[in-house]
Amino acid sequence: MQYRIYKDNVKIKETTSRQIEITGLKPKTTYTLGVSAYNGLRESTRATITMTTRGLVMTVDKALPVNSEVELEYVEYPLGSVPIGSEPAGMFGGGNRKKLKARVLSSANGASTLELLQAIEDTKTNLIIDADDPYKFNWVNAGSGGKFNITKDYAELTVTDLTQDRWIGFSMDIIPKTVNVGDSFTVSVPVYIDSSVPCDGGSVCIKEHASNKVAIAQNLPDGPKDKWFNLEFTKTAGVKLTDTTRSFYLFLGRNGSIKVGKPTMYYTNEAQSSFKDNAHLRDIGNGSLAAFDGYKAIYLK
Repeated sequence: MQYRIYKDNVKIKETTSRQIEITGLKPKTTYTLGVSAYNGLRESTRATITMTTRGLVMTVDKALPVNSEVELEYVEYPLGSVPIGSEPAGMFGGGNRKKLKARVLSSANGASTLELLQAIEDTKTNLIIDADDPYKFNWVNAGSGGKFNITKDYAELTVTDLTQDRWIGFSMDIIPKTVNVGDSFTVSVPVYIDSSVPCDGGSVCIKEHASNKVAIAQNLPDGPKDKWFNLEFTKTAGVKLTDTTRSFYLFLGRNGSIKVGKPTMYYTNEAQSSFKDNAHLRDIGNGSLAAFDGYKAIYLK
């Protein structure tokens, strides 16, 4: 008997062993893992679990209250702009600045151990404005048969009884950065497809309004249904983006019921942080504690 192993609905391994190691997981990231039996002809119903990996652990040369939350700051320094370790007090320059929350696990002898409460990989620059708040979705063609429901965690759309194609959905602004033909982007959107309404299809697209052309696009899949999954794809921009007003779209083409979480869009070749477990935030002599990884830094003010 063989077993098929799935991660986020993608088969990653086929094995005869009842115990395997899954590598390449990111810290503080939720995954859906599944397993099915396969006899060479038929595959059994897949059993799944949802799990979240723990966050990166860091040591700080400061006594902090156990179980309290602290805020760290992540920045990337342009090469050679500021000598690492000698930033003046109050000067936390650099780009791609992000706030990271952490919880204090323990504290002893003037030092504390922290666990990050989010994936540090999230520090990639999200090109979509206001993507942290589904309330900031714009409704598109709201008067054409769509029923909208917006919560703090997701935006929901249900379309029924349409007999012809009519794009109804959501849009968001994207940051007006330079987006040229040939630039590679990765888009990630949490999606929930409700099986109670037959879904006739839809798509995610980035549109350039000045030329009325689509820069990148991806069709919504047929499934899975009745569970959250992460729709992630990488595309190459087909047109230059100059007008970025409401340029990120997620549509239903006719009928269906979907929920949409907080989307991200970033340059595919943007380097991720390589911070590892047990990074040590030390006093850098300007009133702050910091750990450095090349030209990336994490501060505790």
